[in-house]
Amino acid sequence: METTIDNRKVRSVFTIEEVEEEKGEADDGMTRRKKKKELVQLQTDKEGRRSRIVRVLRKEEEGEFMDISMEVNGVVAGAVFKRIK
Repeated sequence: METTIDNRKVRSVFTIEEVEEEKGEADDGMTRRKKKKELVQLQTDKEGRRSRIVRVLRKEEEGEFMDISMEVNGVVAGAVFKRIK
């Protein structure tokens, strides 16, 4: 059991999921796919409400990023963080 920033008591379960994403077409007309791993956190509070938080780390030419998405009761929010060196 843990306490959230807004003082709710929740139980969390973490998993690592591998998903495949399309990266567009190459010169040969073939669709390129890339696998990525997501850190998925499922939270359940004492009233049974469930939250799903997904974190993905990625490297691009512009830098290193962490993408976060959160879904609670059908509402989805997201944020992108860029590493500052």
